[in-house]
Amino acid sequence: MRQYTKPWENWSRDKTRLEAEAHKNPVLHHEGRLVEARNSGHKDYQDSYKKFQSSPEYQNSDPISQMEMDTNFEKDYHKNNPEYLANAAKLHSQAHLEGLKGMGA
Repeated sequence: MRQYTKPWENWSRDKTRLEAEAHKNPVLHHEGRLVEARNSGHKDYQDSYKKFQSSPEYQNSDPISQMEMDTNFEKDYHKNNPEYLANAAKLHSQAHLEGLKGMGA
């Protein structure tokens, strides 16, 4: 059962972190800024992946082919978008700085 409830628990924790106020709980506020950076940094990848998965070619193939297509998608995405990981890391470091400001450090 844990495998079914874990996504909901993660979503609930992320929601709490995103809504935390700096003056009430600075640690959760800091973690919320990191969650926000993660979501925005990986949004383009997630959108592209959802579009890829909804294609008829992907949906009409067998599970083994889908796994191979997933692997190829990831390789191709990283090769075609070299700035993807750099942007995600930059957003993450900016979120750390914003979170530390909220903590008063």
